[in-house]
Amino acid sequence: MVLEEAEEEDIAVFKSPLTTMRLMNMSTICLELDFAPTASEHGSMIDILGIGVLVRGASRHRQRASAFSPWSSGAQPGCR
Repeated sequence: MVLEEAEEEDIAVFKSPLTTMRLMNMSTICLELDFAPTASEHGSMIDILGIGVLVRGASRHRQRASAFSPWSSGAQPGCR
Protein backbone atom coordinates (compact mmCIF):
# COMPACT_ATOMS: atom_id res chain seq x y z
CA MET A 1 0.00 0.00 0.00
CA VAL A 2 2.76 2.48 0.92
CA LEU A 3 4.79 1.51 -2.15
CA GLU A 4 1.75 1.96 -4.40
CA GLU A 5 1.09 5.45 -3.01
CA ALA A 6 4.76 6.38 -3.39
CA GLU A 7 4.70 5.22 -6.99
CA GLU A 8 1.51 7.19 -7.72
CA GLU A 9 3.09 10.36 -6.26
CA ASP A 10 6.47 9.67 -7.95
CA ILE A 11 8.28 9.49 -4.58
CA ALA A 12 11.48 7.46 -4.24
CA VAL A 13 11.55 4.67 -1.65
CA PHE A 14 14.87 3.29 -0.46
CA LYS A 15 15.59 -0.09 1.06
CA SER A 16 18.83 -0.79 2.90
CA PRO A 17 20.25 -3.38 5.27
CA LEU A 18 21.66 -0.48 7.33
CA THR A 19 19.96 0.92 10.41
CA THR A 20 18.05 4.13 9.79
CA MET A 21 20.56 6.21 11.75
CA ARG A 22 23.54 4.78 9.83
CA LEU A 23 21.80 5.22 6.45
CA MET A 24 20.84 8.83 7.23
CA ASN A 25 24.36 9.59 8.47
CA MET A 26 26.02 8.15 5.36
CA SER A 27 23.50 9.84 3.04
CA THR A 28 24.04 13.22 4.71
CA ILE A 29 27.82 12.94 4.44
CA CYS A 30 27.62 11.97 0.75
CA LEU A 31 25.23 14.82 -0.06
CA GLU A 32 27.41 17.33 1.80
CA LEU A 33 30.51 16.20 -0.08
CA ASP A 34 28.72 16.48 -3.42
CA PHE A 35 26.76 19.71 -2.93
CA ALA A 36 28.10 21.80 -0.03
CA PRO A 37 30.30 24.76 -0.99
CA THR A 38 33.91 24.42 0.12
CA ALA A 39 36.95 26.66 0.28
CA SER A 40 40.58 26.13 1.15
CA GLU A 41 42.54 28.75 2.98
CA HIS A 42 46.23 28.74 3.84
CA GLY A 43 47.23 30.60 6.93
CA SER A 44 48.43 30.55 10.50
CA MET A 45 46.45 31.26 13.63
CA ILE A 46 48.16 33.50 16.16
CA ASP A 47 47.05 35.09 19.42
CA ILE A 48 47.47 38.86 19.73
CA LEU A 49 46.50 40.21 23.15
CA GLY A 50 43.96 37.41 23.60
CA ILE A 51 42.36 37.83 20.15
CA GLY A 52 42.72 35.08 17.55
CA VAL A 53 44.09 36.35 14.24
CA LEU A 54 44.34 34.41 10.97
CA VAL A 55 47.36 35.43 8.89
CA ARG A 56 46.58 34.42 5.31
CA GLY A 57 48.87 33.94 2.35
CA ALA A 58 50.05 31.58 -0.35
CA SER A 59 51.57 28.31 0.76
CA ARG A 60 55.35 27.89 0.69
CA HIS A 61 54.86 25.13 -1.89
CA ARG A 62 53.68 27.70 -4.44
CA GLN A 63 56.16 30.33 -3.31
CA ARG A 64 59.18 28.05 -3.74
CA ALA A 65 58.61 27.77 -7.49
CA SER A 66 58.73 31.54 -7.99
CA ALA A 67 61.12 32.42 -5.12
CA PHE A 68 58.40 34.75 -3.83
CA SER A 69 59.11 36.94 -0.84
CA PRO A 70 56.18 38.63 0.92
CA TRP A 71 58.23 41.84 1.17
CA SER A 72 59.59 41.85 -2.41
CA SER A 73 57.04 44.47 -3.47
CA GLY A 74 58.47 46.94 -0.97
CA ALA A 75 55.66 46.46 1.53
CA GLN A 76 56.67 46.31 5.18
CA PRO A 77 55.05 44.23 7.93
CA GLY A 78 52.04 46.06 9.33
CA CYS A 79 51.81 48.44 6.34
CA ARG A 80 49.10 48.50 3.70
